Amino acid sequence: MAVVASNPALRAAVVEASAATERAIVDQLVTDGTSAFEARVAAGACLGAATAALLAIAEAEGSLTDVITRALQILGPGEDEVP
Repeated sequence: MAVVASNPALRAAVVEASAATERAIVDQLVTDGTSAFEARVAAGACLGAATAALLAIAEAEGSLTDVITRALQILGPGEDEVP
């Protein structure tokens, strides 16, 4: 991932691939009954956090799982963590 993070063209390809993934997630969330707005916000936030974590993994401490988990925790507590 360090090569991707340091190369603008490769970073752009990651962003484009993430956009396609985001569209697929949004479509499924809407099909399952989530409003389009909420689906776009949730998918965009989660994918943004995951992408930032992947691009930072070269300089981050811990495993890929640890880094992605930390990135997603920044967005807020998970459903099972809400009081």
